[in-house]
Amino acid sequence: MTKINQFGFGLVIPLLAVVIVGLIGFAGFKIYDNQTNSKEAVTTSKSTELTAIESSKDIDAADKSLNDPSLDSGVDDSQLDDDMNSLL
Repeated sequence: MTKINQFGFGLVIPLLAVVIVGLIGFAGFKIYDNQTNSKEAVTTSKSTELTAIESSKDIDAADKSLNDPSLDSGVDDSQLDDDMNSLL
């Protein structure tokens, strides 16, 4: 009787390597996709029109509108804190 050497892991190791590379690639794609989606959301939300400052009257008007107490009346502080923490 002849002795036959059989190796059982011939196909398992390359298959395992392909699965690991696939998982790493998928995770990288999801991270990249989330990064690009968040950048698009930030760039599309800045749709305010800027005007040139021509006199001190324009500066006074901007100061008055930014210091208006009713500007902060609808702001939820906890949501702002959550948003800031998610950016850090």
